Amino acid sequence: MKDLYENKKVKNCRQIKVKFFSPTNKTVARIKIYEPKRWITDKEQRKYFSFDYAIGAIEKQGYNILTKNGYNIIAYGCELNEYIFLCDDFNFPFKNLKDLK
Repeated sequence: MKDLYENKKVKNCRQIKVKFFSPTNKTVARIKIYEPKRWITDKEQRKYFSFDYAIGAIEKQGYNILTKNGYNIIAYGCELNEYIFLCDDFNFPFKNLKDLK
């Protein structure tokens, strides 16, 4: 582990995920942008947005929302049913997902 922390090529990043929710009888199609808990005392940060059919792809919608709000995305990936964005902005003031517009 010592090498991991001393290696300047490996960055510590924030993991922000985007997930799609199908429409139901009570809600429209939505995407959830969320940051999983990092520590036992943390709570998952999340915010929901209406799905934009003009854009379509949830990864594009998530990217657009995050970059418009000043997040510096350096990489992305995917897993079953969601996309993951890696951001290197732990700067102050710390950006909270609840403040996304």
